[in-house]
Order: sequence, then structure tokens, then C-alpha cells
Amino acid sequence: MPFSFMKFPEKFVRSLGVSLSKAATYYRTFSVIIVNALLLFLLLNLLAQGYLDFKSARQKSAASSDVATYGHRGYDPSLASVYPGMDKSQISELIKETRKLSHEYDSYTQFKERFANGKYVKVDPNGFRNGVKQLPWPPDPEALNIFVFGGSTTFGYRVADDDTIPSHLQDLIGKETDLSAAVYNFGRGGYMSSQERALFEKLIVQGHAPNIAIFIDGLNEFALPEGEPLHTADLKKLMDNADSSTWDTVIHELPVMRLLLSFTRGTAASGAEQENAKDLNRIQYKDKVVKAVLERYRTNKKMTSAVAKTFNVTSVFVWQPVPTYEYDQEYNIFGKFDYDNKAPLLRAGYSVMAAEFQTGSLGNNFIWLADIQRDLKKPLYVDAVHYSGEMCNLIARGIFSDLRQKGIFSRGE
Repeated sequence: MPFSFMKFPEKFVRSLGVSLSKAATYYRTFSVIIVNALLLFLLLNLLAQGYLDFKSARQKSAASSDVATYGHRGYDPSLASVYPGMDKSQISELIKETRKLSHEYDSYTQFKERFANGKYVKVDPNGFRNGVKQLPWPPDPEALNIFVFGGSTTFGYRVADDDTIPSHLQDLIGKETDLSAAVYNFGRGGYMSSQERALFEKLIVQGHAPNIAIFIDGLNEFALPEGEPLHTADLKKLMDNADSSTWDTVIHELPVMRLLLSFTRGTAASGAEQENAKDLNRIQYKDKVVKAVLERYRTNKKMTSAVAKTFNVTSVFVWQPVPTYEYDQEYNIFGKFDYDNKAPLLRAGYSVMAAEFQTGSLGNNFIWLADIQRDLKKPLYVDAVHYSGEMCNLIARGIFSDLRQKGIFSRGE
């Protein structure tokens, strides 16, 4: 007699002392519970993913130009004073284009701004921002090639392509010398001296050694006192996940789990940030951190200078202005910004650096521009830290004048 697949369940059920009708009822109930549980699980994950996507989009938008932290998210009437010649719609479009900026991976340095081709903000695929009369890449070996490195203030967040520091420098050289110069803006949001050194070395390895390399620093040295690039935590998390088992990875990548972990980590991070802020505001601890930051800067400067000398590159180091040092806050339209909590090392750090500059220990290739705004009774910042076009021009003129005085631009004049 052939084996019957239909008889086996019936016999099995009866052997348990349960009637078929009750078994069918239990089965249907169990099936409904399982199906509903799966549907609920799916719905929760869809909702969690939707929330995470929304949160991520907001964070990326805010982080792109720090507008949520440092200034107005869009146009404000007070901005008219730092954007002369631009109307409300033009200013709004410029801010919008800056907010759209985002980072992508870059070898050795960790990240760079993505390609952009806006009306006011253009970023070349080779990693530099366009400026006035921008020459193409790679550089012409017959030109006086100048690479300018720095953070978002050098890149020129919230100012147009032709209003950045490197762009004004290009314009000045063209108008006031007979030199055929090509200035490339390698400023990148969040960069500090360590990343600038790495980028400089990377370009040289690729065969692109400039005639002059200018490094503009100060703000980010103290904004990132640990010396770690912006996306270090994300990369660490990625590497940690790579060491996890497949099952652990699947569990942790479920949207619901990611959402729960984000709340847990967010609470822990918030507490850690508060403790760090308290630490940084303790006089003794603050002095210790400032000392470590400046020692790191001096080391990077020394190493960069050595590499530059080896490849016949003139290296120039500029200490930039910040709104909390030698600037009349009456004219700072972002004066209500909480600098002491958002950037607790800035005031102390600049005071210590000023004293060191007076000793002459920073060398002949160091330009002090931190007090360039001392007697200027006017708004000079487009948000709490980023320069207006006028301020970028003043800094470029300060750099140009110093280099010209030292004879660096004498060739070909």
C-alpha cells in the first residue's frame, strides 16, 4: 500500500489527543498570529527606515555647511550687509548651493567635497574649487602654480567662487604682477593641518608639485582638538562592523535595531559631549589641550616644510582670523552665537598662539593675519565663523603683500 502524505498529519494529530477541528482552529490562530507578527515587524522596519532616512537627510544638509549650528538656514535681512551687490534671491541660492555640498571618500585624507556645478559653487572632480579665471587640471609646468590648503574658510563656504581667498589671490597676482599664475583652491570643509599635510604629500606623489604651497589654519586646529578627521567615528564603526559575524551584522543592520541603537548612542554621546565641554572649560585642562593642539600644529608645519624644501616648493603658513579674536563684537551679526561652548578652546588658543608668534619661533614662512580685523568696524562674517567676500579679499591681500615683500613674486615682474 503506497505511503499517504495526507494520513500522516491526521494520525499524528489524533495521537496527541486533539480533534482535527480543534487542531485546525489552533493552526489558523497560530498562522494569523505569525502572519500578523511578520507584517508588524515589516511595518516597524519600514517606519524605522523612513525615520532614519529623514534624519540622515537633515543631518547631511545641516553638516554640509554648518548652517544649523553657525548661522541662518536661509536668507535673513541681516545678511544684506555682507553680500553687497546681491539681492535676496541670489543670496538664498548661494546658501542653498552651499547647503547641498557633501563629502565623498578621498584616499589618505579621508574625504573631500563632491563634484558640484552650481551657479555660485563649482567643485572640480580633481578635488579643488574653481575660482576666477580658473585654469584646468593638471597644472601647466610653465605657470607659477600655487596650491592653497585649508578648511571651509579657505574653500569659501557661503561665498561665491570668485569671492574665496584663493580666487582673490589669483586676481591680485594677475593685476599687480606680470606673472602667469595659476591658483588652485584645495580648501576642504573640516580640514586641519594634519589632513592638509597628507593632501600636499599626495599631490606631490602624483607628480603635481606646485611652486608655492599656502596653508591657512587656526580655526579647525581648535575645533578638532583631538586631531581626528571629521568622519573618523563613521569609519571606525564601519571597520568594527566588518569584524562582526554575519548574523550580528544582519541583526544590527535591521532598521529597528539601528533606530534603537541611535537613541542609545545619541544619549551616551550627548552625555559625553557635556562632560567634554565641562573638561574643556576647566582652566587647567584647557591649557593642557591648547598646548597639545599647538604642538601638533608645529610638528605638522615642520614636516610639511621639510617635504616642500625637498621638492623645491616654497611653503607658506598663514594663521587666520577668527571672530573671537581682535574683532569688535558690536559689528558681528552673529555675536549671539555661543562661541565659548561651541568652540571652548578658541579664545585661549589664539591668545597662546599670539604670544608664541611674538617670540619669532614660528619662522620666516609664517604669516600672522589673526588681527587683520582689529580696526575694522563692519560686519565681516556670513555666519558665525565663515568669511564674507570682503574679508576673503583682505586675507588674500595680506598674504600677497607679505609674499611680495619677501620677494617671492619677484620672478618675472
